[in-house]
Amino acid sequence: MKDIYSKYLGHKHVYTGLNCITLISEFYKRELNSDVFDSLFSYLKNNNKEINSRRWMQSISFEDIDRWAVEHAVKVNLTNAQDYDVIIFKSEKYSCPIHFGLYIYEMKMLHVEEGSHSMITPITDYWLDKIYAIYRRKMV
Repeated sequence: MKDIYSKYLGHKHVYTGLNCITLISEFYKRELNSDVFDSLFSYLKNNNKEINSRRWMQSISFEDIDRWAVEHAVKVNLTNAQDYDVIIFKSEKYSCPIHFGLYIYEMKMLHVEEGSHSMITPITDYWLDKIYAIYRRKMV
């Protein structure tokens, strides 16, 4: 089976402009022929939320994401997570999202760590403690 994730690995965000949000959007467009997460980012942009810089963490709220999800996605718990579900991580200090990851097989995620590059990482206790929600796109 072809590993569709390999072409998304190793992209250094300072060179490509990809961050944890835009990586997922690109994956959904190219691999799943879906713009569902583009619709999230369009929704955020239309509400004057910044997603293309580090400032996104200061401008996006869980309420923003949950309002979008009513129409486009459903929350699932980790025990029911499937490939391509999107994980949103929370800050331990503040009530805001701090990271997005794409759930993939065997408790791993595809993501871009700030200051680093795109990678596949096991979802360890470090990440488990920070999960706010997992969203699955609604199939239309």
